Amino acid sequence: MHFFTVLGYQFGNEVLPKKLNVLIDRYSVPWFYQNYYMFAPDPTYNINSFVFRVETSDGWSDWEEPGLEEMRQHWRNRFGSASDMYDMFYGLSNALFDGIIFVNFIDNPTDENWFSLPAHNAAERYITRNSAYADSHILSFQVGVKTEHHFFDEDHHIHAKEIFQQYPIKSMR
Repeated sequence: MHFFTVLGYQFGNEVLPKKLNVLIDRYSVPWFYQNYYMFAPDPTYNINSFVFRVETSDGWSDWEEPGLEEMRQHWRNRFGSASDMYDMFYGLSNALFDGIIFVNFIDNPTDENWFSLPAHNAAERYITRNSAYADSHILSFQVGVKTEHHFFDEDHHIHAKEIFQQYPIKSMR
């Protein structure tokens, strides 16, 4: 099966039927997503994860990482819908990370600079409409990005360092 899906991936959408390509992509894209060659891509140096916490009348929740379960389901079954959900969370994570970089270039940024970012608005929509807290009375919420940074030391050993960056707390009152 591996050989035929990789071979089918090489042909692309021009040769094979679209429905077959959808199935082939579910298997092949995680392995060869950067190009259409049969060689593995360069390893990633940063993996960003979207995290959030909410304040309700019961107090603050723990930090939650909604994309983590989707990633686990994706690796258990690459043909399921969890792949699409994980891609959306991963995209949101990267957009939130880029937003942090953007705001840090502003002299004396205000909370409004953070809250007006499209990624923050997308995170707010997820929290208020689709998370486990969607039906709760949310008083405030906070989003963040957990980044796992991979690097090599002088002896060529790989290491990972976790960096946690938080956006300001947004009140819903």
